Amino acid sequence: MLKLCKRVLRKVSFNHFLFQKELIKSIKWINKAEAKTLRNWCLKNYSAQYGKLIHETFEAI
Repeated sequence: MLKLCKRVLRKVSFNHFLFQKELIKSIKWINKAEAKTLRNWCLKNYSAQYGKLIHETFEAI
């Protein structure tokens, strides 16, 4: 499931709204350990574009 989440996030990374929407859905689908891995992956790959959004989304959940 984590691989699918990453694939979807890669495909929608061009759009702020879609990225946030898919990130929220991804967090709901995966377990806590995978969520931590996903958070680190997102920050590594998209912190320049969406760093604030990533932090806010993971803090809210």
